[in-house]
Amino acid sequence: MRSEAGRHEYIFDAAQIKVAALLEQASAQTQVLDVETRRAPIDDVIADIYEKWQGKR
Repeated sequence: MRSEAGRHEYIFDAAQIKVAALLEQASAQTQVLDVETRRAPIDDVIADIYEKWQGKR
């Protein structure tokens, strides 16, 4: 999680937790005014797979 000036960024595995559940948890903590979702860049996904395969994680 990264926070800056009232903006919070979360990284999560959509296969493990649904966006609706994440938003429900966030709105229980504070008022949610806007939401933006993005997929991880393919380079990051491949690097993550490679690191797991190499046992670095």
